[in-house]
Amino acid sequence: MVGGHPWVAQSLKEKLPNTSVIATDIDKEKIDSIKRTCPTLEVIQDNIVAPRFETYEEAGLKYSIRPPRAKATVKQVRTLVDSN
Repeated sequence: MVGGHPWVAQSLKEKLPNTSVIATDIDKEKIDSIKRTCPTLEVIQDNIVAPRFETYEEAGLKYSIRPPRAKATVKQVRTLVDSN
């Protein structure tokens, strides 16, 4: 969830132009603001506490600035990663 701080994702996109960088947030207004501020950054609405795992299936790297303290989610992500 990038919230009002898309700068790490934007920097990664600029430094790795052939890499797909997807920023997420749950708040539609924040997403709209990020899209205006960083128009080249792909931003989608998702809830990191209850994620849509299919969104991240092909990801080589997942990064969170402020990861939630949700043990069930961490366990689910580990299971998904280990199955690949």
